[in-house]
Amino acid sequence: MPHLVLAALFPWPSPTDAAFGAASAPWDGGDASAYVLVVAMGSLLAIVSLVVGALVYADRTDRPLRVEHEAAQRRARLLLHEFLSADERAQLERRHHLVVPSRIRPGRVYLVPAEPGLVSVYESGRQTQLLCVRPTVPLPDADMVLAHKLMIECCEDEYLALANRVVRHRYVLGW
Repeated sequence: MPHLVLAALFPWPSPTDAAFGAASAPWDGGDASAYVLVVAMGSLLAIVSLVVGALVYADRTDRPLRVEHEAAQRRARLLLHEFLSADERAQLERRHHLVVPSRIRPGRVYLVPAEPGLVSVYESGRQTQLLCVRPTVPLPDADMVLAHKLMIECCEDEYLALANRVVRHRYVLGW
């Protein structure tokens, strides 16, 4: 039965066809290499054309959003650089995090990542907790760094009340 379905989907030239001589269909025990190659190449061509078409369409439709996103990232970086000292800017660029000291707990510092991630809390040089604070709307990375810095410096207790504590367990998460 499968050979009938295959024959209906992909008709093979008859053995009397002058162009193919005495060729027989692959399901009749003939040589299928040329037939398989043609089907494979046709399938590959169809897949490639679909992927290229999707990429071209996505590039055309996402271009205004990408330009707007890049402009927002650029404005956020400029604003962050206005609020940071030269040492803080160098630290952020070199280490990819900003160290924000606690104003109400001596010996505590917060390591705010330059990209979205968890804020590490260190006390006396030892990591004590990880905090997760996310905005309700998407923000540029530099705006997130500035928001963490300002909240920690201005209203640390509210920041801690807002933050979720992340518990890492090596057997559960593999860390």
